[in-house]
Amino acid sequence: MSPAAGRSFGGYRLLRSIASDAISTTYLAMTDDAGAAGDSGGPRFAVRVIGRVNQLDEQADELVQQFLAEAQRAGAVDHPSIVRPRDLGVIDGHPYVVAPFIRAVPLRDMLSHGGTINEAAALAIFAQLAGGLDVAHRADVVHGSLSTRSIWIGPSTGKGVAYVGYLTGFGSSGLLRERFAHEPRGAPVDDLLY
Repeated sequence: MSPAAGRSFGGYRLLRSIASDAISTTYLAMTDDAGAAGDSGGPRFAVRVIGRVNQLDEQADELVQQFLAEAQRAGAVDHPSIVRPRDLGVIDGHPYVVAPFIRAVPLRDMLSHGGTINEAAALAIFAQLAGGLDVAHRADVVHGSLSTRSIWIGPSTGKGVAYVGYLTGFGSSGLLRERFAHEPRGAPVDDLLY
């Protein structure tokens, strides 16, 4: 079970849950230092907290180390469509990654709530994301778990596009595979197969 909103977690105050997937919950957060300014002041971050991992399980520990290493490598890739981690680690058995907060929503949420994207905007988003993946692949960083949950869509930044596409969740593929290896047949695996 992930920590609850309103609590402190590794120097961050978790304000509210903004997304969840098969293995994690992502929170809007502030640093504890900025907490004195209240919920409206200070820089905001997205803190993705993975479900508790059994630290005595060598395979689980290896997957967590792989996840953290891949997330760290993704942080070295410089592209506007890649959300780069600023902090990561494990606290009380919970692997976590912290990135700057972006005004965006998972593509899955946008589409499931009736949102639409016209063809020109969809092609522009595709070009942005493909450019980010190309830069990542040239740096030997592979996402491994692209889905409508790891693609986030934000409003225009005023550069002639209607929306901006962002890639999140680098390093999650091993943890997802492990999670779904223990699911009963017929369980959804859209994160793996998207």
